[in-house]
Amino acid sequence: MNQLTTLYDTPLTLIYESLDPASVYTLKVAYTGRFRARIKLTADDTHTIHELFKTGTTPIMTFDIPQETIRDGRLKLTWTCGEGERGAQLAEVWLIRK
Repeated sequence: MNQLTTLYDTPLTLIYESLDPASVYTLKVAYTGRFRARIKLTADDTHTIHELFKTGTTPIMTFDIPQETIRDGRLKLTWTCGEGERGAQLAEVWLIRK
């Protein structure tokens, strides 16, 4: 099993650049790993994409990305774990233009 992993309070951050600000994007994430942590996703440090939930029950999830987060052609996605969790784990991330 391959995945991106952070430990404890360290956030996992991905930055996309050169996006089309006029387009609408969807994010598909495959949550995996043995930690089965509670995890939260935020875009551009201001927009919550999803609140804390326990990973491991639904491995692949899809979310709409608010268009205001890509107006500058850049998107920063940050995954953080709940207090006391072991760390964030992602197997795959797709940013899909609709």
